[in-house]
Amino acid sequence: MKQDFTRSIVSIFYVFLGLALLISCGGGGGSDSATAPATAYQTEALTSIETQTGDPMYAGFDLQFRQGDYWLYDWTDVYTSRGLVKDPFTGLYPWNTTTKTGTVRLTLGTPQTILGITFFQVITEYTGDAQYVKLPWSSIASFNNKIYGYRDDGVYLIFDAQNGTWKGGSFFSGASNKDVTGPAGTFSISRDNATGQCSVLFPDKGINIGVGMSMVDYFSPYIGPVKYDMNYRADTYHGEETLVLSGSSKNPPE
Repeated sequence: MKQDFTRSIVSIFYVFLGLALLISCGGGGGSDSATAPATAYQTEALTSIETQTGDPMYAGFDLQFRQGDYWLYDWTDVYTSRGLVKDPFTGLYPWNTTTKTGTVRLTLGTPQTILGITFFQVITEYTGDAQYVKLPWSSIASFNNKIYGYRDDGVYLIFDAQNGTWKGGSFFSGASNKDVTGPAGTFSISRDNATGQCSVLFPDKGINIGVGMSMVDYFSPYIGPVKYDMNYRADTYHGEETLVLSGSSKNPPE
């Protein structure tokens, strides 16, 4: 997810520099994981919906989406760049920081059946500078402990709590490119034992010329997507973009 043309160029630049990504889940309460066999990367949209039976790897993600469900996020983007002219007194290049803030509200609208399951239109409302945020899915669905996203080119699996295996999708940034992420199914989603929260982490590998990027999607039981965190850096700029849940119609049972 990028806010403007400049950030899109940054993202493309990182891709061609060959950043390798992994999948993991962190937290102060420790983590557990399950090793899954490698599977072929889903380079195209799904043609069918998986219907595995049995207990899910991670409980609490049978989310039962309904029309009217919503998630409200506080959005912050902090961007720092180095000036082009040295300070005459210090001899150093000054650093300038720009902070943008706003909110993003996602509400589930009209339902439709796609590949035999119910998807709900995603209605997006913005305040403040968050108008720059572009979310990737026009509709989403929850089925069999999984979250699916739909866009113009079809259906993708975003989050799989049934099998605990990452399949190449991201709630906040879309379907992943295999050249960036590696084969889907070769990594397992893990869980913070203390909170039950899972995260899909694309960690900063860094390269020799000093650029890097990391992204994290967070999912909580009974709620769904609760946070997105993206950091990027180069020699002359760095920044962080976050979406943090501040309210939702989905809540854990009392």
